[in-house]
Amino acid sequence: KELSASYNLIKDNSQIGNLSMAYEENSLNSSLVVTNSYNENKCVRITWNSSDFVFDNNSFDVLGYETDNDGYIDDVFFEINKMDSVSLSFYKKDAAITYNDLYFNLVESNVCQ
Repeated sequence: KELSASYNLIKDNSQIGNLSMAYEENSLNSSLVVTNSYNENKCVRITWNSSDFVFDNNSFDVLGYETDNDGYIDDVFFEINKMDSVSLSFYKKDAAITYNDLYFNLVESNVCQ
């Protein structure tokens, strides 16, 4: 006996894309630009060490945040629209250190629901 079949593979274009971030230092503050290149809105969670940065909570309207034991924000979550970018502002605590995006952690989350 022989069994045969034909399969049609359909590529879901809504799943093509990524979430990325780029850190930019300015003289007064710094910004973390988060980009969503997916074809759908995404919930994003960003974490960092609060001993490195102070988050400017007025720079972007986040859905929620968490703080460390000293009351400094070290975790934010928000929804980012499809094919869009947002900028989060920070103040670095040590001007002698050259920071980059590796000081931040970005994950797709489900806490926005």
